[in-house]
Amino acid sequence: IYLGLGRQDDAERDFRVALDGRRRLLGNEHEDTIESMVNLGATLRGLGRLAETESYYREALALSRRTLGDDHRNTIATLNNMGALLHGRGRLVEAEPYWREALERSRRVWGEDHPFTITSVSNLGSLLLALRKADEAAPLIQEALRKRRELLGEEHPQTLISLVSMGDLLLFQDKPAEVLELLAPHEAAIRTTFAGSNAHRIGSLLSMLGKARTRLQEFAAAEANLLEASAIFVTVRGPAH
Repeated sequence: IYLGLGRQDDAERDFRVALDGRRRLLGNEHEDTIESMVNLGATLRGLGRLAETESYYREALALSRRTLGDDHRNTIATLNNMGALLHGRGRLVEAEPYWREALERSRRVWGEDHPFTITSVSNLGSLLLALRKADEAAPLIQEALRKRRELLGEEHPQTLISLVSMGDLLLFQDKPAEVLELLAPHEAAIRTTFAGSNAHRIGSLLSMLGKARTRLQEFAAAEANLLEASAIFVTVRGPAH
């Protein structure tokens, strides 16, 4: 309840009480205790206390593997959480094995069309591209986009995220005309869908369009895109970024 109200300090207190109680009554290796570790870690992540989050996630993952098994849904979810945490901290090389394993196990346990599997495909593809492993990233990014188009439709938020990832891949491959052809028709939908707390996604789109237009020597349009992207990133992340 407190998380839904944005009262993360209160949520932290309650999750600590729950974890302490479950450790005492159920033991560290009970599924409910492990769930409390993950909940507390996620709350601390929202408070920016990432080192503490990592400690709880690592403990939860080790216990989940041992007591629930590698293919249990909680283990797979915690693998994904670890990858996301490390990715968010800029530790991309460390994040890769967690997201690789999460995808491998998700495919086996839930199948190719499960939302968690598709998210894992998308996550790993974007990570590999950021690591400049474009040959490995390309089929994953393409798969995530294809699945989301088929299952969710063209303008679902998850499909739009995959479209931007595809644009990033095309830009990396030095195909600026294809970037514009893919993304420009969806600019309005992306602006509408991600206004507000997810505005960084609009900034990413505009940055990508600006870079593509620069390579195509469309300098006036490129400048407008890049200036707006910069303003969004300053608003969302602060001037230091």
